[in-house]
Amino acid sequence: VSVDEFPEGLCICCIDDSASQRHVLDHAVRYHLRPRTVHIFGNTVDDVSAFIHAVLEEGDIAILDQNLDFTGHHRLGTDLVAQLRASGFTGLLCIRSGSSSPSDRQFYLNSGADCVIPKEGKMTDIVREIQQAYMAHERRRAVDEIPRGSVRAPSDACIQLPGQL
Repeated sequence: VSVDEFPEGLCICCIDDSASQRHVLDHAVRYHLRPRTVHIFGNTVDDVSAFIHAVLEEGDIAILDQNLDFTGHHRLGTDLVAQLRASGFTGLLCIRSGSSSPSDRQFYLNSGADCVIPKEGKMTDIVREIQQAYMAHERRRAVDEIPRGSVRAPSDACIQLPGQL
């Protein structure tokens, strides 16, 4: 997918408990994906509910760290994916994790994520994975005639392992 083929003006919401990962992700999606809006969350556990609200209100793509560790609180990205799906979100849901073995990836996909993004690797490759997963997701939505706001089943949009792009 070339940058020219990827739609401009999307809203991308990200949550990660690492300040450096939030910074890298914020820069990468703003620079490479040309979104209308980027919302970055993860400073405190209070950001979890703000993230969920932002995704449901205006999100097209949500990128979630799998292991969110806040002082005294641990949340799983896959639990948030399930909450978003149960609330009717039909946009692209990406789990971002340092654990991306084939069994981990299958767990994330079975939990409702559309795409699994490894934390390691070049950001340009990661952005390309998001682009490809979004375009495949939108093609499936059009074929299945799934309107925005309806509950959608998990898919296997982004099962390829790093290096198989």
